[in-house]
Amino acid sequence: MHHKNTDGLKGEGSREQLMTESKIMKEELQKKGKEQKEMTQVVEILKDLTKELVKQKEQLTLQMEEAERLMEENGNKVKSVEKEVTEKNGDITVNKAQGYLKLRQIITEVNWKLEERKKGHQELQLNTDNLMKRTMDEVNKIEKQLEEIERQREEIQRKLESDGREEKERLH
Repeated sequence: MHHKNTDGLKGEGSREQLMTESKIMKEELQKKGKEQKEMTQVVEILKDLTKELVKQKEQLTLQMEEAERLMEENGNKVKSVEKEVTEKNGDITVNKAQGYLKLRQIITEVNWKLEERKKGHQELQLNTDNLMKRTMDEVNKIEKQLEEIERQREEIQRKLESDGREEKERLH
């Protein structure tokens, strides 16, 4: 009676299977590497965006401080004119009174405009803060995904190396 040696065929089948699995894992490794590279690029873009938003926020803060300074300066001018008119000895002429009223009206209008501008800056600053938070949330989310992809890549790499060692041991 002749018996077929199925051990040799069995070894060939598992060897082909191992090579197929190895090929699939290598493709998966490449795919994960590509995903990782793309996500890293997105993270860098988002970080750059965040830096620009920080700069914008700083500029808005400076503009708001300048608006407040101008409002205070105009208020001081009004007080100065009021003091001058009330403390002046002698008759107060109609021209001076009209000039005072006109100056007061101009400064009041300027202050109103500055107050509106300040409100606009505050709204823009709040929007900037929200954008910065959303951007950083996305950066953190992507960084976590990148860590998971890296972990998966390392796992695939270890599996490939382990399978390669097993194949060498079986051949020797």
